[in-house]
Amino acid sequence: MRHILERRLNKVKGNQTKEPTAKEMLSALEKTKEGQMHQLLERNTQHSSSQDPCLDGAVVNKTHTGKQQNLEEIVALIYQDALSKDKEDTETDKG
Repeated sequence: MRHILERRLNKVKGNQTKEPTAKEMLSALEKTKEGQMHQLLERNTQHSSSQDPCLDGAVVNKTHTGKQQNLEEIVALIYQDALSKDKEDTETDKG
């Protein structure tokens, strides 16, 4: 009951506080996620350019003497991996 009265009072005062819609909440979450991902990529780019010898948490190319991978190489590896899995799935479906 109190909630209803407070809402009516706010409406009369013109301080109508609207609850956020699901679309607004999702939009806010998406913006926050994009911001966090951008910050993460910036930190990783700065970290990889500093050539840290311990390679803490880095993606390392096992075929090229432990050299740290850059972002473009990582994307290419993931894309190739996805293509090979798709090909295997297609061959399994045919067989």
